[in-house]
Amino acid sequence: FMEDGSLVIRHADAREGHEYSEETVDVNVSADGHGGGDMRLVEDFVHAVRGEERSISSTEILDSVYGHLIAYAADDAMMQHRVVEIEDLG
Repeated sequence: FMEDGSLVIRHADAREGHEYSEETVDVNVSADGHGGGDMRLVEDFVHAVRGEERSISSTEILDSVYGHLIAYAADDAMMQHRVVEIEDLG
C-alpha cells in the first residue's frame, strides 16, 4: 500500500525473461461517503495479505460470510413479504 493512496498489483508473467508486470491502481478514497471506511478496509486487506496485524474492526471470514447470508435472507423476506428462517450458521 502506497502513501499516495495507490496499490501496485503484480501480475505473473510466464514469458521467458519476465517474472511479472506491474499495474498501479489509484484507490485514494479520501473523499468517499463512508467516512474513510473504504480505505481502512483496503488497509486491513493489505495487512492480512502481508501476514501483519489487522485492525480491531477486522472480522474473521466466516463472520463476514454469515453477515452476508443474513442480509440475503432479509432481502428475500422483504421481496416475498414473508418470514425467512435462517438455518443454524454455527
